[in-house]
Amino acid sequence: MNDFVFSTVSQIVSALGAAAQLGQHVRQRFPGAQRALLVTDPGFLSTGLTEAPVRSLEAAGFHVKIYGDVVADPPEAVVLAAADVARAHGTDLVVGLGGGSSMDVAKLIAVLAGTDQPLPEMYGIGTVRGNRLPLVQVPTTAGTGSEVTNIAIVTTGATTKMGVVAPQLYADIAILDAELTVGLPPRVTAATGIDAMVHAIEAYTSRHKKNPLSDNLARQALHLLSSNLLTVCTDGRNLPARQAMLLGALLAGQAFSNAPVAAVHALAYPIGGFFTCRMACRMRWSCRTCCALTLQRRCVRTRNWRRSLPRASPAVMKQGPKRWPWQWNSSPSRRASSAPCDRWESARTISTGWPRMRCCRRGCWGTIRAT
Repeated sequence: MNDFVFSTVSQIVSALGAAAQLGQHVRQRFPGAQRALLVTDPGFLSTGLTEAPVRSLEAAGFHVKIYGDVVADPPEAVVLAAADVARAHGTDLVVGLGGGSSMDVAKLIAVLAGTDQPLPEMYGIGTVRGNRLPLVQVPTTAGTGSEVTNIAIVTTGATTKMGVVAPQLYADIAILDAELTVGLPPRVTAATGIDAMVHAIEAYTSRHKKNPLSDNLARQALHLLSSNLLTVCTDGRNLPARQAMLLGALLAGQAFSNAPVAAVHALAYPIGGFFTCRMACRMRWSCRTCCALTLQRRCVRTRNWRRSLPRASPAVMKQGPKRWPWQWNSSPSRRASSAPCDRWESARTISTGWPRMRCCRRGCWGTIRAT
C-alpha cells in the first residue's frame, strides 16, 4: 500500500431541514462571528429558498449581507467584486449557498477578504498565503461536490480558465439539505448527477495519489448516485432520494479531492472555455474519448469494481437493457475473472458512443451503456 495523506472538511451535517437551522450550526462553531456574507446566484435567489437560511442566521445574531451576482463559470471580475463587497461589509464569515460556481466564489472570497495577496498570484497548486475567513458551504445541487473540495475554478479570459488549489479552500462546515434541491428541473438534476458520477469513476481509476479511502468513498458514491438518479429525475419531490444524491455527490467530492480527476476533466475544461454548456455536457463529450482509457485499467477487469458499478432497479430492467441509469451487461458464460488481464483493447463502439471493452486473454465482454 502506498503512503498517502487524506484531507477533507472537519464537520459535515446531513439532515432534512438543516438549512433552516444554519444559524445554530454556525453559531455553535463560531461564537465570535458577527457579520456574514451569503454568496449565491440570481437564479437561486429568485426562488425564495434563501429566506430560511437568512432568517436562521439573523436569529443567531448575525448581520447578513447577500451577494447574489454569481454567474456560471465565474470570471475574475465577479470574484473581485464579491471580495470588495465582503471587505466593505466587514465580513467575518462567508456562506456559500448554491451550485459549484457559488461555492467556488465563496472559497475565494474567504481567502481574498482575509489577505492582501492578489488573485492572479493564487492560481496554481499550494500558492495561497495566509489564513482565510470562516467558511460554510451549503450545496443546492448534487453534482460538483465543491462543498468538500479545495479547488476553485475561475474564468480568466474569453477561452481560458485557471484553478486555485490550496488547503485553505476546504470549508469548516458542509451542510446537506435536500429541501434546497426540490425545485431543480429533471434536466439539471440529471446533468449534475452525471457530473458527480464521473467524479467517482475518475477518482477510483486515478493513479495519482490513489488511496483506499478515496476508493471506498468513490464506490459508495457511485452506488448512491446510480440508485437514486432515475428516481429524482422522475419524482423531484422525493426527499430521501434527493438527500442520498447530495450525500453521493459529497462522497465523490471527497474522493476526487484526494485522488484527483484526470483526462476527462482535462478535456472538459477547454471545452467549457469555448462553449457555454453545463459541466455534465462537457463530461459526456470528453468521456467518449477517455472512457476506454479510464476503464481499461481497473473498472472492467475485477469483480470487485464490477459489483460497485451502477445497476438499474428491477422496474427499469423490465423496460429494456439500455435504459437510464448506466447498466452493466455481460454474457453470463463469459464473466470477468478477479485476476487482472495482461492486455486490454478497445473493440467496436456501441451506438451511444460508449466503449465496449474486450478482455483479450479471457474473451470476456463488458459494456457500459447510457441513453
